[in-house]
Amino acid sequence: MADLQPCPRNLVLFSARACNLPRFGRRIVLATIWVLVLTLVFQVASTHAVTYRLVVDNTWSELTHPGLFPVDAHFSWIAGATHTSQTSFWNEGQLATPGIQRMAEIGETSNLYNYMGSNPGLNLEVNAAITAGDADQFLEWRHWFCPVGTSHASCGTKTVEFDVDENFPLVTLVTMLGPSPDWFVGISGMSLRQNGQWIPKIVVDLRPYDGGTRDANTFNLFGPLTNPQEPVSLITAASGQIITPASLGTMTFQLIAPLAADFDADMDVDSADLGIWQSAFGVNANGDTDADGDSDGADFLSWQREFTGPLGPLAESAAAVPEPGGLAISVLAMQLLIYRRRR
Repeated sequence: MADLQPCPRNLVLFSARACNLPRFGRRIVLATIWVLVLTLVFQVASTHAVTYRLVVDNTWSELTHPGLFPVDAHFSWIAGATHTSQTSFWNEGQLATPGIQRMAEIGETSNLYNYMGSNPGLNLEVNAAITAGDADQFLEWRHWFCPVGTSHASCGTKTVEFDVDENFPLVTLVTMLGPSPDWFVGISGMSLRQNGQWIPKIVVDLRPYDGGTRDANTFNLFGPLTNPQEPVSLITAASGQIITPASLGTMTFQLIAPLAADFDADMDVDSADLGIWQSAFGVNANGDTDADGDSDGADFLSWQREFTGPLGPLAESAAAVPEPGGLAISVLAMQLLIYRRRR
């Protein structure tokens, strides 16, 4: 005979008829109800943010650039933004904005100095995008990122951290090559999400760009203004700048926190975490992502949104649910599968 138990109050509130179901049947009903409720509030729910660690490895040296390693060689302040695809702050083949010009020529990004009259800093350009709803935050670290061969009071840590919201998943970062006329390295509009999931780790090779605003070809600041201004260009052997096109280092982006659905604490959200949630569903809080003391449909939704991979056979359909409306069916199907395995 079915294992009938007293009906929990929260189920009575929804359906007296459901109280006639076996205990596991009630779990399925409760899970489905919870997911349907979550579906209704999905569009207005708080957005999900994670933290990335950025490691800037400046490898500029006599070994990588023989005879082309100036005194106090460094990457200057690093600055940029997290944003959407509706905006960009620099691109190869386009003219540098005043903020990018300021960064490339003097390494400054926040309008701290009176430079070239009213030439605005990158921070003002990012703030305008924030006001327009196309960017989330201005990123800036005010110290040099130095190679092994440079020892200077301005040198700081090569490791920093920043938060990223899922609605603003692109990151743009730039830093001047110091000292130089207008050379820099950076990334433009790189997405930290793929197929709706956060990317655990990205390593970017840093090659030098010419800002197109100064004509000098020495390891010194300034030089004649380029007139007319030229587009930002990747430095190549043919372009002739003494910095050469060789790599100057890497930027490594590592997803670190918070991943509420990382139940096994191995810095990813994958099939193993789904298995933990399945075992904990309706039993204990081992699959709890929202600190409400249980493992339920809301926690499965967190797992789905935070999924980083790899996929296991049971997780493929669960991670691929594209819309909240299909989530209830997914949860129900998985619970029926669990039930069949437990019988």
